Amino acid sequence: MVTKMNSPIRAIVFDFGRVLADFDHMKSCRALAAHSEYSQNQIYDFVFQSGLEKAYDEGKTTSHEFYDSIITITKANGISFDDFSRIWGDIFSANREMECLIEKIGDDVDLFLLSNTNRLHWQYIKQLPIIKNHFCGSEQLTLSFEVGVRKPNKKIFNLCIKNTGFSPREILYIDDISQFVQEFVSLGVRGINYDLRKHSIRSLEKELWQLGILPNKLAEA
Repeated sequence: MVTKMNSPIRAIVFDFGRVLADFDHMKSCRALAAHSEYSQNQIYDFVFQSGLEKAYDEGKTTSHEFYDSIITITKANGISFDDFSRIWGDIFSANREMECLIEKIGDDVDLFLLSNTNRLHWQYIKQLPIIKNHFCGSEQLTLSFEVGVRKPNKKIFNLCIKNTGFSPREILYIDDISQFVQEFVSLGVRGINYDLRKHSIRSLEKELWQLGILPNKLAEA
């Protein structure tokens, strides 16, 4: 649900995962499990419940350190760093509907990206057409591994606000995790909870139309 205020929107901040594109962490876990005595579910827990992934997302470990830790904890022997980089990074798929929607947003609204991500993932994310075409400027990006903190810590939200150059009331934030939307909204921005697996692109279009971001003809289609 969109939070409404009266000021015009001059910037939209997008989350990445399950908003601009989809992802599947289990794809990486399955590939690692093929080289390990552990199951894909056990490997998922090792990586995402241990704090290893969080530390890597916040830039507290290097890619090689992360690789060494994952190989050690999963006992997935025989995987080179290059192979691991591909296994870890090649998990994303395009959200074509979102790409079409972004094309409809006028030039008077600036676009920004705020993402909990890490260096190896970013090497793949930045090659996606939606990123190359609409979020290619470094000034558009607030990435957790570069700023040293990830959502829902308010520090990253405040850094993102600063990066936009606009006041909070002029910013709209779109994220698939409602908690993150609520935390950012508490700083004065407007927010929409959108998850490509749960919500239709049509419902998002209607909310953007209600905020005056998309032309009226879209609501009538």
